[in-house]
Amino acid sequence: MRKNLFYVVIVVCSLLFFTKAQAIVLGEKPWDLRSGEYAPPGDRKICILSPHRTGSTVTYNLIRLLFDTPYKKCIKAHGLFEGIEACTVLICVRNPLDSGYSWCRVMMDEHKKEITQEDLDEVAAVLTDQFTACKYALDHYKSVFLLRYEVDQRDVLVLLSKVEEMLQISVKKEDKQLVKSLLSKKAVLGFLQEARYKDFSECNAIDHIHGNHIATVENDSLQASHQWIQEELRKRFLQNKDLFMWFGYDLTVSYNELQKKS
Repeated sequence: MRKNLFYVVIVVCSLLFFTKAQAIVLGEKPWDLRSGEYAPPGDRKICILSPHRTGSTVTYNLIRLLFDTPYKKCIKAHGLFEGIEACTVLICVRNPLDSGYSWCRVMMDEHKKEITQEDLDEVAAVLTDQFTACKYALDHYKSVFLLRYEVDQRDVLVLLSKVEEMLQISVKKEDKQLVKSLLSKKAVLGFLQEARYKDFSECNAIDHIHGNHIATVENDSLQASHQWIQEELRKRFLQNKDLFMWFGYDLTVSYNELQKKS
């Protein structure tokens, strides 16, 4: 299972739901800057490569908004695949303690069960494989860029500015406002409220946005176990601490010590 998750492109959700909110996102107007106004570098496909739960969905939709004509230029993947080296690759990473906890949250939301030690083993193993894939891409591919959740992806306009810098494009002011109106955290939460997905198992197959995709006080049923889950994950990630340190994440500090420093 780990090997499949490592090498296979993310499986696209099979359910497609249309609501008024999604019509805004998926319709030809205003979700359409794809008239040749912005061109990807070398006219190559752009791959969003990332471990799970690292902000890759908003990055994917931003790139899709700018470049896709229609849905042919942008690929979203959690592992390596044949032909990826010919793409421009944007890699999204996040502190694995946070992405691991986030994954546990949506896992519990989707499957309606308590998180077990076996679940934590699987989450840690898959995320480690996915970080390894990202490091391989950074070490071996020519057109590859790194986006850090903590710095580049907490605000969609900050993300857009970083994308402009990396891909050497200049997005018009009015298009920046359109990006904000569609992809800000507030906007996505509004879309989800209208979509009325029952939980994370339901999603839109084009934009990859799931029910309860963004954590809120109302949908985070793991809050009471937050510290325990992150500490359990940290113990597992320490087996590969050099890999995560390479990305700038020092996991030798315990969760409690980290909280005190912050």
